Amino acid sequence: EELGVEIGELEYLTSQPNEYPFGEVPYRTLDLFFTAKVLPDAVLTPQDDVSEIFYCSILELEPERFAFQSTRKAFLKLLEK
Repeated sequence: EELGVEIGELEYLTSQPNEYPFGEVPYRTLDLFFTAKVLPDAVLTPQDDVSEIFYCSILELEPERFAFQSTRKAFLKLLEK
């Protein structure tokens, strides 16, 4: 949704509990993570909360810099695949 792109095959990866602070209220959520294949002719276009798009190796990503622990855990699960 944040890249304005249609995807093909979608596969469930994992679910992780999370706490999302909004204002003064910490909302408990359940984050669902999926992997998806981008269609070959897809054009990525930054939307809403995306300031730029760049490509890198998955091994270059630094999970300790991810905003949420749930995302870090999902990323490590992805690396196990």
